[in-house]
Amino acid sequence: KYIYFVDDITNSLKVINNNGSDMATLATYGQSPRSVKVDPLNGFVFWSDRGDSARIIRTKLSGEDLTVIANLTESGSQPNGVALDIPNKIVYWIDGYTDQIMATEYEDGTVRTVIQLHASQGFSLSIL
Repeated sequence: KYIYFVDDITNSLKVINNNGSDMATLATYGQSPRSVKVDPLNGFVFWSDRGDSARIIRTKLSGEDLTVIANLTESGSQPNGVALDIPNKIVYWIDGYTDQIMATEYEDGTVRTVIQLHASQGFSLSIL
C-alpha cells in the first residue's frame, strides 16, 4: 500500500510506502499543489495546482505521462479539493476563487461548471 501526497514546498507529487519507507518524487510540476486523488482502477493520480497557471494535472501511478487535463489560467481559478467519479472517468474540483464546483472528463479537457455556490473558499468535496 502507498500514500500519495503533494508537497507545496517542492511543488511535487510524492509517494511513500504506508510504513513510512521509500519516499519518492513522481513529478515536479506547477507552483502550488493542493489536493491529490488516486484512481487505482485506471492507474492515474490527479492533483490540483493553484499557482499563476491554475490547472488540474494527471499522471500515471508511476509518475509517467504527466498531462494537464484542465488549464484554468483564463478563469482566475484556485482549484482546491479534487474528487473522482471513477466509473464515469470524471474529475471534480471545488474552486476557492470562483466558488464553483467544476468538472472535466479524464481525457476530454473540456471544463464545465456543475454548480455556482454561495460559499467562501471551498476546500474539499467527495463523490458518493
